[in-house]
Amino acid sequence: MKVFVTGSHSTGKTTLARWISNRFDMPLVSEAVRPVLASREVDINVLRADLNQTEGFQHELIERQVKAEKRKEDAVYDRCTFDYIAYTAEHTCVSYGLKTEMADAAARLKGAVVFLLRPQPELMADDGVREKVVWESVIRIDAMIKLLFEMYDVNYIPISTANMAERARTVATVLQRRL
Repeated sequence: MKVFVTGSHSTGKTTLARWISNRFDMPLVSEAVRPVLASREVDINVLRADLNQTEGFQHELIERQVKAEKRKEDAVYDRCTFDYIAYTAEHTCVSYGLKTEMADAAARLKGAVVFLLRPQPELMADDGVREKVVWESVIRIDAMIKLLFEMYDVNYIPISTANMAERARTVATVLQRRL
């Protein structure tokens, strides 16, 4: 079983993905943002000021995510390709060229369990790695991911609470029924 934890930044995806990985003894496929930023030796907010760098960065993130999603083994994924496509639409001028990637991403999500973590103001925090947390941007990314799921008929489970115990109960209920 593949499990995807998706959503905008500052929604608690990594925390929930780690919990699922530990609770259900599944390998965790971490998001690629932090490693790619480290390899580029640049701060995300500096990178966003240069359109060419941003396009290259987003392209690399999508490539890494696609490669990870094509693995055959069961795992918990901290993000999905649609997350990175939403950021590409927000921060670049190249999202029009991603039609094939979108259809392929939707096909990879078929049969998987997809949790969409909805934004909660109380979860917004600047961790020094992710981009500056601006509520309007969080909402736009969330809306784009949701739109992509709807456009490509991807089944997903929205989680709209900030309470970690409630999130865990929802996830456990869904996954225990699938096992």
